[in-house]
Amino acid sequence: MTTKPLLIILLILPLTLCAQIKLEKADTDKGSPFSIPFGENNAVSVPFSYINDVMVIDVVLNKSLPLKFIFDTGSETSIITKEEIAQALRIPRGRFVEIYGADRLVKLQAQILPYVTLNLGNIEFEYFPILLLLDDYFNTSSTLGIETHGIIGADILRRFIIQIDPAEQLITFHKKIPPYYKMKNYTRIDCDYKKGRFFSDLTIKKSGKVSTDRFLLDTGSSKSIIYQLDTLKEQIASDLIPTTISQGLGGEIKGYIGLADSLDFKEGISTNIPIQYQVVNSEDSLFSMRKGIIGNPLLKQYDLVFDYGKGDLYARKNKFFGQEITRDKSGMNIIASGPVLQDFVVTFVIADSPADIAGIQKDDLIVSIQHLNKRFIGLNDINNKLTKRSGKRIKLKIKRGDEYLRVKFRLEDYLMKKFKA
Repeated sequence: MTTKPLLIILLILPLTLCAQIKLEKADTDKGSPFSIPFGENNAVSVPFSYINDVMVIDVVLNKSLPLKFIFDTGSETSIITKEEIAQALRIPRGRFVEIYGADRLVKLQAQILPYVTLNLGNIEFEYFPILLLLDDYFNTSSTLGIETHGIIGADILRRFIIQIDPAEQLITFHKKIPPYYKMKNYTRIDCDYKKGRFFSDLTIKKSGKVSTDRFLLDTGSSKSIIYQLDTLKEQIASDLIPTTISQGLGGEIKGYIGLADSLDFKEGISTNIPIQYQVVNSEDSLFSMRKGIIGNPLLKQYDLVFDYGKGDLYARKNKFFGQEITRDKSGMNIIASGPVLQDFVVTFVIADSPADIAGIQKDDLIVSIQHLNKRFIGLNDINNKLTKRSGKRIKLKIKRGDEYLRVKFRLEDYLMKKFKA
């Protein structure tokens, strides 16, 4: 009986992946690796969309099946998360591996698909090895509200210089660094480059205390900042609010939420930024490279250039810089479920928040919001309505068991109220 190699992956939703496939000769090297119509500018652009603050890109698999993948600079490895895709396309399979989730307890089966063809716009990756999850735990669709099928990670991106334009929602794949006149307004950001991922310093000021630590730049995360608290060395501040950070392989990943007075990302200072705190054991090697994660709500304030060849990072402020980062003002976390992701379930309610005071409970189903029936809206629409100005009245119809209830409350910036009072 053969032993399956062990592959450690950190899976958090919103996404934060750290995976690397150790490829063998049989996994690779059949045919040309990629085909890109660079043209005279040595670059080609591919559109993306922000869905609940996660970058989603259109992909065609094996030249026949259109899919949606998450564009994730925090992931070492590209992944297909739906086994039925491989079954439908009869994709040849390679070695088995085992993976662990963020809680380090749940073990899942995975398999390498050695020869997959991926198309991103006019870019084609032929005979590309990709990881297939065999267990249906990686349910990003429920947190985004749209069906997603996989992840584009660093094993693809590290072949290029990647430029992200949040305003135009374009990802540009460069053959070489853009000319000086196109880069003169960019600032080079000091960073570490390890295993296809970029780690940069971030200075956080909170409650009069200032700290500078290394954070992973993660376009797969919908949280502004996820800060890792060391269970062995750090006390959890008494003023932090218990919450659910995300959905992980072992279920809900519990944590805390707070508010930073300011964040300094070298190129500029942002104020009043929500921070999610995850409690971890810092002796775990998975967390040795960084103190946390910088996600899209903060990253989208900058045009970014990732030079994977040299491991350099460049940034410049864009039109979103200085705008308030939108955040929930209801106090409830909602996911989409059901066959077509049209059942909206409350998974967590923050104590003393507007939703809590109005009597909303975990497992309540949202039937309508602002008189719009769930059949005509998506999770992204609901979340957008719950980030509007403080004082705005929200009208919900919810289902609790067999009972239908009508609920009203006013949005309130409960983080500002608690941490700036």
